[in-house]
Amino acid sequence: MSELEYRKKYTEYQKEYIKYLQRWNWEWAVHMYAEKLSTIQLEKKFQTWCRELGHTEHLYICAMALQNYQHTNHLHGLVLGGNVDNSKSLLNVDPEIWQSRWCQNAMIKTVHVNSIQYMVLKNTPQDFHVWLHEIGIKKLKQLQLHKLNNNI
Repeated sequence: MSELEYRKKYTEYQKEYIKYLQRWNWEWAVHMYAEKLSTIQLEKKFQTWCRELGHTEHLYICAMALQNYQHTNHLHGLVLGGNVDNSKSLLNVDPEIWQSRWCQNAMIKTVHVNSIQYMVLKNTPQDFHVWLHEIGIKKLKQLQLHKLNNNI
């Protein structure tokens, strides 16, 4: 495969991932540094962080993240939280508290229209990223369906 063909296919891959991630109403975009952690350690740390977030805030947490290790080892993720009756979400939670609970420097922002494109297009350099396991996707689908049914 030529370099041009490879780039074209890679761009298609990125576009498909954007479409996949846009299926959900993400609430937080997270950027977390973890310079000294391996991929497995980073994934476990992120899973623990999400579990603690959900337990403390009494929310079901769903997340998708990727590890970018091109310059420094860091994670970019999208997080959604909710309870069954839709009375609380991550939009009701102070992100600064959860930034401080990460092992190193972290930034959490409310998702805006370009968050997904930024995450995928700017942070999936060829051969320098790894998609981490999805967290709570089965529950995510249930919460989204519940929200749709309540809005009808």
